[in-house]
Amino acid sequence: HGGAPSPDQTMAAVTGRGSSNIYLIDVVAGAVIGNRPNPLASDTTTRDIVSSGVLVGREPHEPTWSRNGKEIWVALRGEDRAAIVDVELARREAAGENIRAIRSYLPTVYGPAQIWFSRDGRIAFVCSQKISKVSVYDTNIQQDGFSKPTLRTTLDIAGQDQFGFTPFMKLTPDGREMWFVHKLADGISARSIDGDHGIV
Repeated sequence: HGGAPSPDQTMAAVTGRGSSNIYLIDVVAGAVIGNRPNPLASDTTTRDIVSSGVLVGREPHEPTWSRNGKEIWVALRGEDRAAIVDVELARREAAGENIRAIRSYLPTVYGPAQIWFSRDGRIAFVCSQKISKVSVYDTNIQQDGFSKPTLRTTLDIAGQDQFGFTPFMKLTPDGREMWFVHKLADGISARSIDGDHGIV
């Protein structure tokens, strides 16, 4: 239920809502990372043993790569939290190594639907498929390139649209506005963002 390319365009991450997993795809080779040849393959069977990907949690929805490509943040709509995945460990776990690629779980707004980052990667927005709220986090990227997120604020947008909910959002190319798509609503709203001074 959703997919996104890596910042360098060499991989893609896709979510399996029913399987609770994410899968990585090598877009250059056109292959799922972790698939391997099936030694018992025949004309009536698949040529590959299919990777089970990386188990992240219930109802993963819309994977999002960090700006530096070291993490994938996955909204877990059925768990009210996000999984933060180490990409390199995910490649290895998907290939069958007995390791865990989940760096941490981040408590979020109820029913998280998607995560998106500010242009500089210093702010993460988490919108909800179930309520009219958006959580905002400082990502606190460390010197090793990994995040240590902390909650900055939660925006209550019910005043703008009491019954709407926000399953999708995107940043404008100039990085100044985040646009939120509301379902069961009257329109689309935008908020300006500033990494140094907060949300306007």
